[in-house]
Amino acid sequence: MNTDILSKIADLLKVSVEKVIELYPQLRTEAVFYSLTQNILGGLLGLATIIIFFMFIDFMNYSMGSSWDESVKKDAGKRLKVLTKFLVFIGVLTLIILVVSPFLYPDIVFFQQFIK
Repeated sequence: MNTDILSKIADLLKVSVEKVIELYPQLRTEAVFYSLTQNILGGLLGLATIIIFFMFIDFMNYSMGSSWDESVKKDAGKRLKVLTKFLVFIGVLTLIILVVSPFLYPDIVFFQQFIK
């Protein structure tokens, strides 16, 4: 690791360079967890968008099902219920990640400002 970066971090934290070297694994771990949570959050939001699209299609099948066979309406209703439950589950996971993510954020931003 660059000694200039280490000395800047040490000056800012008011600790020795050796202590900064000890803190580096913790900062790296936090960076990995933060990056992982952001990637999972992006995947969940993409998945939620796809589910909403399929819910729209199923809702159209459900609303038009009265003019078609009754089994089409029942199947669309069942799929709509399953997709709704899945969307709620994704919403809860997204909320958990949004709550946990800021606790990882400050140290990572601090660490990244020296790398740029």
